[in-house]
Amino acid sequence: MTWKTYKEVYGAKHTVVGDVRVFQGVSSSGLAARNILVCLPPNYQSETRDYPVMYMHDGQNIFDDVTAYAGEWGVDESAEILAVRGLPCIVVGIPNGGEARLDEYGPWESEHLKRHSATGQGGRALEYLAFLLGNVKPLVDSSFRTSRLKSQTGISGSSMGGLVSLWAALEARETFGFCAALSSSFWLGGKLEEFVADRVSPDLRIYLDVGGRESNVRAQQNAYLKSNRKMRDLLESQGYDLVYFEDANGIHNEADWKRRFPAALEWFLDPEVRPKV
Repeated sequence: MTWKTYKEVYGAKHTVVGDVRVFQGVSSSGLAARNILVCLPPNYQSETRDYPVMYMHDGQNIFDDVTAYAGEWGVDESAEILAVRGLPCIVVGIPNGGEARLDEYGPWESEHLKRHSATGQGGRALEYLAFLLGNVKPLVDSSFRTSRLKSQTGISGSSMGGLVSLWAALEARETFGFCAALSSSFWLGGKLEEFVADRVSPDLRIYLDVGGRESNVRAQQNAYLKSNRKMRDLLESQGYDLVYFEDANGIHNEADWKRRFPAALEWFLDPEVRPKV
């Protein structure tokens, strides 16, 4: 099996721009097989350099309105714009496991998570991270010109994908030098604060944001703000290079992540360009 163009796999009806490749049916023991998506920068074929790589969860939502849950992030468009400005990168989309999403993105089994979901209670993030590091990353590294430097390897996601991004960046701190966690569901994280307190990766750069309208349920909205502020304070106390942003009108949806993510991606590619918060 080889990498195919996006059109070859998904047909002509899509909103993808640029050169997005697909490797079908990548699997790991115990986890459902899924297609892996790779967005290559313009001029990839005519250049010889190695590129920074951003790994993104909920990969079906980041490039294509047709496959997205509720609209795409437009990461392909954002990456193309940054490439034209001299900041090219490779973006890897890892689709979630469907009904197994919360299990795969939850580092620990959590009754709290179970009470807020009919489809999972966490506890399989180690398996998911092993899939990412043991299957997805070697496949991408062997197929494309990727930088192997920690400082040029990032991980990002939103909601539970934001939670698992921060956890994975610290669990695999020898691999990841950048983490972007948007609208993270830290309040469902179980032992996350304790975990973060016990693991320090001084050269990890972290982008966190949260919206002022994540939930229409007041208790949940307060939980988003409180848990993200506590995580901010914890990370600041540990001396991380941290950008934290509260978007007063931010809603828990793809449209708002599409609006906020480009600044985080630009900061990943150029540490001198800090997002304006």
